[in-house]
Amino acid sequence: MTSNFFGPDRTLLGYEDTPWSVWVLGPDDIHDRPTLGEALISAAEINASLAAMRMESTSEYDPVMYAVVLHHGYAWSRKSPHCGRPGCQPCVNKEATP
Repeated sequence: MTSNFFGPDRTLLGYEDTPWSVWVLGPDDIHDRPTLGEALISAAEINASLAAMRMESTSEYDPVMYAVVLHHGYAWSRKSPHCGRPGCQPCVNKEATP
């Protein structure tokens, strides 16, 4: 399956009613987090662990796995557009920042 994480027609990877979560590609796990900060820390920790496992492996057939921060179910980055949900505080703050 090919997923479009960013831009037009992006793929819904999680749940729209969950403000922040971390999606782990591979096992396809979703971990809800209460804030953006906690989602970023969680994704960093998971990605570090997955990278360490990959570096220690001798198999060329290990699956590709990584963690992606989701905002209302869509992949998030600093450059992500407004999520479109009325009153979404992270998006409101972002729009107010020059």
